[in-house]
Amino acid sequence: MSLKLARAVQRFLGREEDLRELIGVEVKRLLAEEEAEPAEDAEEPFVVRPDFSKEVRGLLGAGGFGRVQLVEGEAWKAAPKAFHEKSGFKESLMWEKLVLGATLRCPCPFIMKYHGCCHTAKYVYFKVEALLGGELYTVYKKENLWGSEAHARYFLACTLTALEHLHSLRVMLRSLKLEDCVLSATGVLKLVDFGLSKFIVDKTFTTCGTPDYFSPEVISATGHSFPVDWWCAGVMLFELLAETAPFSSETPMQIYSKVLGGIQRADFSPVGEEAKDLICGLCAQQPEERLPEKEGFDAVRRHGFFKGLDWQGLGDMTPPYRPPSAAPLSNFNVQEDDLNPGFGSVEIGAPSCSQWWAQHFGPQLDGDEFAEASVSCSLCPPLGLCQ
Repeated sequence: MSLKLARAVQRFLGREEDLRELIGVEVKRLLAEEEAEPAEDAEEPFVVRPDFSKEVRGLLGAGGFGRVQLVEGEAWKAAPKAFHEKSGFKESLMWEKLVLGATLRCPCPFIMKYHGCCHTAKYVYFKVEALLGGELYTVYKKENLWGSEAHARYFLACTLTALEHLHSLRVMLRSLKLEDCVLSATGVLKLVDFGLSKFIVDKTFTTCGTPDYFSPEVISATGHSFPVDWWCAGVMLFELLAETAPFSSETPMQIYSKVLGGIQRADFSPVGEEAKDLICGLCAQQPEERLPEKEGFDAVRRHGFFKGLDWQGLGDMTPPYRPPSAAPLSNFNVQEDDLNPGFGSVEIGAPSCSQWWAQHFGPQLDGDEFAEASVSCSLCPPLGLCQ
């Protein structure tokens, strides 16, 4: 992202009157306008150039929209362009680039570090921080940390601090869940998934995320904003303590019915009183009644659940859990089923909107994929990457 583009985003965020009606159209116009102007810099500072001769050591993550590869100590997220075009999600990559660029200029210790992006004929690549401690959900399942208030207190504090930081940048996350929180090698929690995040001024109406974490306003399609992230944080705390989401059911429709019935109807038997009070504060039915919205973020810091927690020293605190460090991929267990089955049929194809990709991601680079490891590696997941 160039300085020109950053200024365009700032102007974009400040034009509230126009954006209430034209947020999507306006940001595209400003981006196109800035890209058309002569560049002041010889090269955009956030453009990275992968060395495709480096070998893939394994997968750190895989899901519906891409995969994160460990490439000789570097982490690269690869998003297939053709898949995003055909599924109608190519603009989500543009938003992800803008949001990650904002966090690069204004970093937070509990948000994954971003180093830059680029695109080739088939993929958009994001170079990100290599976090080797494992997904929070996997860690909890493996170590049986469910119900531990000491662990939940630390991990939730990191999450809430990251959300407050994103909101200060006018970014709504929208996709918080345990699988989107990854630990560093020393156990520090960081948010890693910004595929559904968005700059907003007022409300947005797109339904996205995980049903177990849907807020009432998302379900009712009345428009949602930053308070939806506080709701998700409350659901996350409940899950860390009870091993299940508060509205968990067999079908999405049953989940939605429970959500609309209110958090008070959830089974709080595995949850302490202070934690219950905080969850109810974060998951108030009306967005404006949620604790950080109603009383400010300081009210969250002062809450009894966080008694004794040094918020100012949170970044220097020794985490309550330190992942084993025997091997780079020992804390990950990515399975073939985690990969989107749709990738196989469309990701190898050539995207049709080449002008759009060039406009938003710069010149197309040569090369496409990192080399497969030449030596069998017992540390890699069983995906055939090291055979």
